[in-house]
Amino acid sequence: MWKDGKFLDEVKLDPIARDRWIFLEENIAHLGAAGGEWNIVDVRQWVDNNRQFHRLHRVVEVHEKHGVGVVFRILESPQIYDRLSESNSPEYGYDAGYFAWVRALAQAFKGRVSIFLIGNEAELDLAKSRSGLASSDRPMVLEYSQYGKVLATAIKAIKSVDPTAKVANSGFSDKSIALAVAHDIWKSKGLSAAHDYWEAWKGRGGIKVEGKIGLFRLLNDSDVQRRIAFVRDAIHLPMGSDLFQLHYYGGWRALEQTLKWIDAEMRAAGAERPIIAAEVGYGLRTKRKRDSHGKMRRMLDLRYYSDLQHASNTVKVFAILFGHGINRALYWNIRDSEGTGRVARLFPSTADPTLFKPTVASRAFRVLSDTLSGARPAAGRIPAQAGIWEYRFAGKKDVSVIWSDGRDLTALLSGAKEVWDLEGRPLAVRRGLPGVKGPVYAFW
Repeated sequence: MWKDGKFLDEVKLDPIARDRWIFLEENIAHLGAAGGEWNIVDVRQWVDNNRQFHRLHRVVEVHEKHGVGVVFRILESPQIYDRLSESNSPEYGYDAGYFAWVRALAQAFKGRVSIFLIGNEAELDLAKSRSGLASSDRPMVLEYSQYGKVLATAIKAIKSVDPTAKVANSGFSDKSIALAVAHDIWKSKGLSAAHDYWEAWKGRGGIKVEGKIGLFRLLNDSDVQRRIAFVRDAIHLPMGSDLFQLHYYGGWRALEQTLKWIDAEMRAAGAERPIIAAEVGYGLRTKRKRDSHGKMRRMLDLRYYSDLQHASNTVKVFAILFGHGINRALYWNIRDSEGTGRVARLFPSTADPTLFKPTVASRAFRVLSDTLSGARPAAGRIPAQAGIWEYRFAGKKDVSVIWSDGRDLTALLSGAKEVWDLEGRPLAVRRGLPGVKGPVYAFW
């Protein structure tokens, strides 16, 4: 633990603090062993305000020890929105105190951290009010221009220390992205097409839609319209950012369409920049049942969830992202809509090292990481057809990640030199064994 600028192993920690450090160490060790190359570390202005940044030095050291790079997500104090002036100072931007803090952070970790994410889902934070707390005497605000001042100030601070550093804007709630995509599909292709996308997205988190009429009412809601405007402005107005940050927890079926919409919006605005998928995952089915206190809650429906499904969806999401040309994607926990803590994780949620056992998903992640390391997207090998997905990659190996909608892939895979399942075990498809549906790796 850090104390007075020094790391002291002999400092006695309270049980909660000790477990947090064990959890951090074990998770990062397993992430590195599974092929993960980077991780996000949250930096909170109201917590990490000592210019020595003792806690952060220790956290970064843990990552470096296991070969995992660090991306800083800078979370500003909500009070900054009360201090933003209209003048944009050439020295520091819109808030001198915030500029000085971000600059000190960038200086302290120059050469060790080179990617910064500014804020987190700001379209939701700003809606609470400028003080960060809902209040009847403070106006509700939801404007990108306000967050844009914070972003511009942080970029000035970081670039003044390290001009080569990359900065990404605030990611949005994946619900906000889905609403924006559904809105544009509705306007261009009609309500039925928008509803099809919404059903494919299958997001969670409190937004309930009853059929096409429910979606129509949702998209016309004034608060939703403001969220959509924020997302659109953030895509169109980089404010000097180098990367576009994506959060996505919807179904994999809607991911490709979502990515194409973002790319099209950036091209139309002349604001093209790479996407960093800072949080990705997939939605889980839930059902209402009583918890241990007898209260009805939405909990994971274990009739539909399994380790194999978890692994399968993880591989599909990453294959789509990498096939789209995104080379930085981080898998995050997926919670049910009531935030009960029931999650599907890549690694276990425990501070007890003896309980860190490989899962199907973590083994599949290892195979995916090894197989696609250094590869680039390439044209598919098998004919395009409904109900079959192929993402091919060329590099050290010529490999496709393939899966189907319940169809047997055996015939299509007969031309492959070798076929693996999710965990890297060879499949004898050349002998005509039926039932191969994927995801599988086909080596050509």
